[in-house]
Amino acid sequence: GGLMLNEVAPNVTGMDSDGNSFNLYNQLEEGSVVLVFYRGYWCPYCTKHLAEIEEELQMIKEKGVSVYAVTPESEEFIAQAIEKAETTIPIIYDKDESIMKAFKVFYKVTDDYVQGLEKNHGQDEAFLPVPATYVIGRDKKINFVHYDHDYRNRASAKEILSHL
Repeated sequence: GGLMLNEVAPNVTGMDSDGNSFNLYNQLEEGSVVLVFYRGYWCPYCTKHLAEIEEELQMIKEKGVSVYAVTPESEEFIAQAIEKAETTIPIIYDKDESIMKAFKVFYKVTDDYVQGLEKNHGQDEAFLPVPATYVIGRDKKINFVHYDHDYRNRASAKEILSHL
């Protein structure tokens, strides 16, 4: 699953947690982009991952790279993720799952997960992304992929930096 290394990333759009419009191809005109898909504020691995990237965010930005996180969580819970992870990374609410689907990280959760997630995601059914990280170059090609069904495994900030 997921998009592969050297594939052209699809152009995706949305609104970030700062209220700014996001268009991947427009952002790529300014430099490479790191997209981090995370499940939710309730996931300790997700918030830890965002916090770890935040620690290296200045180094990433110095390379002319922007970082965005993508989640199916509604704005209310995105605010909780930002607070919990103590992050300044803009987070895009993937309200209609279009970004997750475009990057092929989208899946419907099992019945065990459904109860709490429907509320957090503002949907009748619950969907999550496979935790994944993509580094996308100005040429729109994917330069680095970390995609793992095991939600505990994430790309480290140092690993991301080494692929910029």
